[in-house]
Amino acid sequence: MISLIMGLPGAGKGTQADLIIEKYGIKHVSTGNIFRSAIAEKTALGTELASYMDQGNLVPDELTINILKEELSKDEYKVGFLLDGFPRTKVQAEYLNQMLIDMNLELDNIIYVNVAEEEIMGRLTGRLSCPNCGATYHAVNLPPKVENTCDKCSTQLITRSDDTVESVQNRLEVAKSQTMPVIEFYQESGKVIEIDASSKSVETVFNEITKSIG
Repeated sequence: MISLIMGLPGAGKGTQADLIIEKYGIKHVSTGNIFRSAIAEKTALGTELASYMDQGNLVPDELTINILKEELSKDEYKVGFLLDGFPRTKVQAEYLNQMLIDMNLELDNIIYVNVAEEEIMGRLTGRLSCPNCGATYHAVNLPPKVENTCDKCSTQLITRSDDTVESVQNRLEVAKSQTMPVIEFYQESGKVIEIDASSKSVETVFNEITKSIG
């Protein structure tokens, strides 16, 4: 199975992605992880990638696709994979579509986890993060066992600067302007599975996804 999962920040797609790859035995494809791997392996593309990232510049879409193609050509991805965090724009979606054609592959489905913006605001503005191990909590929905203390490493939790109300509003506006054209692009294929995840438990949303996938 080759799938793509999408959703606005705070929609819970990361949680659902973990459940999907476990159930279906496929690989989780994160461009961030692939970038780090390519740089560590010092491949030609990885070296080119580092030249952009070391200067704080955006990685060109074409280079991202070439690195993604190199990664997905490895045998470990023959079991199938779930793309998460890419594509973020319609242009990237078009690049990805061509790359899959070149590799004689195609997306089986595009899972769109849709959550009301009001709920996302509540989720993100209550989020607590561990600056040491990266674990995340929520002041209301998933509080740590000890107030403001990470369960995993006992580090003092923080509210990230991008989790303030103003920052979250800006992030959502930017994400909407990018995400919706991508969803519209894929809707033409008839493979978009839209899951209404508002006010639903993680288990309920996952059950709806698996039923839709079949």
